[in-house]
Amino acid sequence: MRIAVLAFALAACTGQAVPDRAPLPELPDYQPTQVFAPDPNALFPNDGTCTIASGEGALIIEVLDGFPAEDVLRIGDLIVEVEGVRTASTEALLSVMSGRPPGDTVDVTVDRRGELVSIDLMLQAADNDPDRGLMGIVPASDYSVYEPPQLPLVEQAAGPQRHVFVEEDLYLLDPLGTEWQLFAADVDADFATVAMGNEVYMLHEPASAPTIRALGTGEVTEIRASDWRFLRPLASIGGLILMSSVVSADQNLTTVTNIAVVAVDVATRQVVWEWAPGTSPNELPVLAEVGYRSPAGEFAVVTLAEIPQDTETTAQRYHVLLDTEGSELSGWGERDRRFIPDNVVLAGFFDDSRVLYAAAAEGGFQVATFSLADGTASQVGVAQGANDGAPPRILGVGDGQHLLAIVGNELRLIDTARDLVGRPLVQNCDVRLGDFGFGA
Repeated sequence: MRIAVLAFALAACTGQAVPDRAPLPELPDYQPTQVFAPDPNALFPNDGTCTIASGEGALIIEVLDGFPAEDVLRIGDLIVEVEGVRTASTEALLSVMSGRPPGDTVDVTVDRRGELVSIDLMLQAADNDPDRGLMGIVPASDYSVYEPPQLPLVEQAAGPQRHVFVEEDLYLLDPLGTEWQLFAADVDADFATVAMGNEVYMLHEPASAPTIRALGTGEVTEIRASDWRFLRPLASIGGLILMSSVVSADQNLTTVTNIAVVAVDVATRQVVWEWAPGTSPNELPVLAEVGYRSPAGEFAVVTLAEIPQDTETTAQRYHVLLDTEGSELSGWGERDRRFIPDNVVLAGFFDDSRVLYAAAAEGGFQVATFSLADGTASQVGVAQGANDGAPPRILGVGDGQHLLAIVGNELRLIDTARDLVGRPLVQNCDVRLGDFGFGA
């Protein structure tokens, strides 16, 4: 059941030897036929049922002449593993194959009509890219949909993970492979969370003592934080959790006496450093609102929101970069902190050198990146909102190509090299991205 067809190989290149291999098991009744994949939306029931997609493998829909896969791989084979790494979708297969040169031999496991067959293939170059090793196939993602209680789960996802709330349960999702790991059941999804290492943390009682709950183990840790009141976790960086914090305030934050981003070491139960944001260019106090850790973990980007002194003032938003020691990185606009456009909605890191953001635009919502290297902005595309006009909730996967987007009650995986429509992963569910930072 194909999601999107990728030209996995283009043309044969001479001079690439294919090694001798033992004959494959004979399947006398096997008749190769062309495989056609339906519209992915057709796989989801159209009755309002909450359903979730799960990757099955990369389905071969074409084998190209003159390449190593010819006479070895077959139309209808389902590639489920390469070099010991699961490939539950085309995106996962491409990720595993990325950077492999011609002449490299890979061990490919396919599901052939229910039988697992292991094949060694020496990769061959394409005419237009002599450094890229190819099998010589055209694959398509194959997946099935399930209601949450029947969703097949993995013990550990093969690729990069994002945590996603579906209904009241917290899952770790490998977006590229569309594989799910149940991390914690019956979680109050109204609280913000942050991932670090193999754990996901949330505030235990944000209105009282500075305590943090580990969702995986259920352990509750009280932090020695002096007078700090934690408002929400922002990101994880350098083995620490960044917390938006104040010393004293009423419920509406009108009597704040001190504001900071506080770095917490859960292991020692202590605050390691504090960073005070000061005031905005409008001389108003600002509070850390949301943050994201870069994929390599070298710094975090934090959105600062003004705290207006009256109801007639529109709050402005600014952005800062903090390193693992709690220092604000200079060179991005200095005092005015305009290293990316003001009042945009941050959506995490596109990759280690680009921040992803979205803003209202004609025809939908502009999705763009801002380069930390040279300060330039580049448009990714325009995404459509939900039927009620609400903007999509967009989060970068971190590989510089894919996004996760919530549009209404649907979670989609977007390949920005193609379009900003994407393919559905979850439909008709109460779904929320656990969108604060990356795992350490």
